[in-house]
Amino acid sequence: MPTRTVSRRPVARKRRLRPASRRWWTWCVLLAAGEFRVRDSTKAWRRPLHSWNKVVPAAVAALTAVGLAVLMGCTTRRVNAPDAPAKSGYLDIYANRPGELRWGVECFDGSRGQLRRVIWDSAPSPDGILRLELTPGRRQLRLTCLNLITAGPAEVYVRIKDGQVTPVCVRLAGVLYGQNPRPQDAVYHLSPRASAPLAYRPKNAMPYAAIGRPGSLE
Repeated sequence: MPTRTVSRRPVARKRRLRPASRRWWTWCVLLAAGEFRVRDSTKAWRRPLHSWNKVVPAAVAALTAVGLAVLMGCTTRRVNAPDAPAKSGYLDIYANRPGELRWGVECFDGSRGQLRRVIWDSAPSPDGILRLELTPGRRQLRLTCLNLITAGPAEVYVRIKDGQVTPVCVRLAGVLYGQNPRPQDAVYHLSPRASAPLAYRPKNAMPYAAIGRPGSLE
């Protein structure tokens, strides 16, 4: 009697992932647990990461250094100290006529090719001068007056020097449109002009301190 041969299909076995095939999040878990797996021709797969306590501070320091390098070009704060600290330059922004103005200042970041906000919607200063601390160097700024109807922002190039103040006077030229215009409906055109850096002094001691004191824009 002839025998009948039954063919059997091979059963597909699940391939077990080796440590080298793990996903990126698995490596993160292993690092967080203090275990790091590497392939070595003479040692086993599993190798404890004894120097993990040294890796974390080094990584944090490296990331901090990178972040500071990106932001240092337009780092700023509002100051009016009696004396200028070392490695710091200053920018004074004021208008050619009195008024309580709110400014928006943006700095062009060359590394990213885009504008970054330095300060936005600043509170009106009693002396009418907005003083910002910037790192020394040449900067491209865009100024916006937020509490006036304007034709748009204006750009200006400034040179910030260590221990000195660079004044920027923004000329406001109001234009009335329509048949029965009102003074409060005027559209202002901004024309900023940067002057040569001056020796550092408090804002009330600068030669242009009396120009931008709050008053009426009418």
